[in-house]
Amino acid sequence: MRHPSSIANGHHRVALAKRLGDVDMEAYILESKDGYTFEKARKVGAELNIMEGQGDIYDHAEYFRQEKGITREQAGSRKLQKSSFAVGRDLEGEAYAAFANKRITAAQAIGIATGAPKNEGVQATALVYLSRNPRATELETANFVRLENYHMKWFKYERSD
Repeated sequence: MRHPSSIANGHHRVALAKRLGDVDMEAYILESKDGYTFEKARKVGAELNIMEGQGDIYDHAEYFRQEKGITREQAGSRKLQKSSFAVGRDLEGEAYAAFANKRITAAQAIGIATGAPKNEGVQATALVYLSRNPRATELETANFVRLENYHMKWFKYERSD
């Protein structure tokens, strides 16, 4: 068996196997001599998890955030994958950090990402809104963000005249 620090994916399965004792496990061994770095091995693991429907929105969003070569269409047809892609790609700095550190819920992050994709100003305003309305649902968050997005565009248009 390899040293645990070389496990790029499947940490929970390995921990369970250790607790249960002598357990046979199916494994993929990706070695550096075959061109696999730790990062490449983690990428393969993440892709397998996504294809198998494993992991959660936090895992998937981080994967889509790092893997720039994947398009929205390629992200998949499942709701989790679409939502994860939006959160991973469309949330900007502070909003993504709030999601990743669980200062906002996954549903709120989806509301922000779908309501104001890549709009850091509106996303920052949404974080203030959520600090005052921590129980806001995905729909409430998305509606607030869309309205704020509309107001910002309207006021920008007004000022340019």
